[in-house]
Amino acid sequence: MNEIDPPDETFRIRLVCTLLETCGQYFSKGATKEKLDRFLVYFQRYVLGKGEHVSQALWFTVDDRFDDLRPRMQRFSTTQEANDAVAAIEKSTQFSKS
Repeated sequence: MNEIDPPDETFRIRLVCTLLETCGQYFSKGATKEKLDRFLVYFQRYVLGKGEHVSQALWFTVDDRFDDLRPRMQRFSTTQEANDAVAAIEKSTQFSKS
């Protein structure tokens, strides 16, 4: 069990949703858009990792943020799909740093 982020704690998800609702619209062009896109992949993995601890109402909030900011962005339904997407990001980032 992670003492810093217990599996049944969803405060961070609500916090991210609030931040995205407040200022996500400003990440719509250029490098900031790409950074938010990457962040949203990691965020999906984080939310999916919480599993059954995420309430239906919170899932709706997360979906609303995606609908507002990136309606056409791929949404993952399993943690494995999200892990694969994160691995692809990290692999491409390694090549761009070389």
